[in-house]
Amino acid sequence: MKYLLSFIAFVIVIITAPTQAVTRIQEFPVPTAGSAPGGITVGPDGALWFTETNADKIGRIAASGKITEFSLLPATPGWIEAHPCSHRQPLRIATGPDRALWFSETVGCNERDSVGSPQIGRMTLGGKVSEFHVPSSAGAVDAIASGPDHAIWFVEAEGGKVGRVSTTGKISEFAASRNGRDLVGIIGGRDDAVWFIVTGCPTCSPRAEASKGYVGRITPEGKITYHTISNNGVGGFAWGPDGALWFTDSAQDRVGRLTLRGKLTQFLFPAPTLCKCNTEAIPTRDPRAIVSGPDSALWIVEPYANKIGRVSMTGKLAEFPVPTIDSFPSDIAAGPDGSIWFIETNGNKIGRLRP
Repeated sequence: MKYLLSFIAFVIVIITAPTQAVTRIQEFPVPTAGSAPGGITVGPDGALWFTETNADKIGRIAASGKITEFSLLPATPGWIEAHPCSHRQPLRIATGPDRALWFSETVGCNERDSVGSPQIGRMTLGGKVSEFHVPSSAGAVDAIASGPDHAIWFVEAEGGKVGRVSTTGKISEFAASRNGRDLVGIIGGRDDAVWFIVTGCPTCSPRAEASKGYVGRITPEGKITYHTISNNGVGGFAWGPDGALWFTDSAQDRVGRLTLRGKLTQFLFPAPTLCKCNTEAIPTRDPRAIVSGPDSALWIVEPYANKIGRVSMTGKLAEFPVPTIDSFPSDIAAGPDGSIWFIETNGNKIGRLRP
């Protein structure tokens, strides 16, 4: 496999104190207690679909707030008792080119395994489930996205690989970790490729290869190009309204913007402050998931700060406290109703923010 490395010019912009915005946030409790929502996406039916990691379920929430849950485990009486290793732990979710929901199963523990292995799951709008075993059993699957080649792409966080699964379930894997570190986010490109993130090590020596983070670009054939993005703890990225790739850097408390030509701009946030939405002082907002909103801005989740953030094209940050204390918002999506939807992993709720 041929690897290419691109060197990029970058600019760092320091942002002044963020504004505390006033807006209406609604929260909808997930029916299953302790389900720990893990990912959220817009479904082909216009509803929001989300994973329930601890409950082995996929949930659907309509614009009205009505939630429907679909179990990933057989409903046959006594099946769970007969199969002690029966967890799926769905984490991230995306809509596929076949109008189905595709999701990563971090454990994928089922009747054929004694300890479990990762899988990619597929669910129809009617709740029919299919599952596909990932060959590299050590590579826990994480982020997942629909690619421009009518396939589903995912990252194997600890296995250092990018995976591709066809709509018929055929899986291919590509070695992609340049520095031996974990892979996190992935997104379908606007250039007939797929983009992914290789995390850096913020505490490593700047001279060490592991200290560098990368944004990778992979073609359907497996050709990879890397862009160096300095020490980082990148958590997610999205295509912005300006056509550039925007990403969060949880370790450095900032967001970055990368053009297709390789120009990098980074926006540093000021130190976070304590609010009534969390119970203790925090060293970082820990920005993770990011999405392009309907208002020509980027929206992010701040799990440790317990806030939703809005980032303008110039990097200005406005923040919206989540009503439930310590709810840990961890994924975000822009709904067809013009609202920003997010999951509260600890709060066990789905949130909706109206810009």
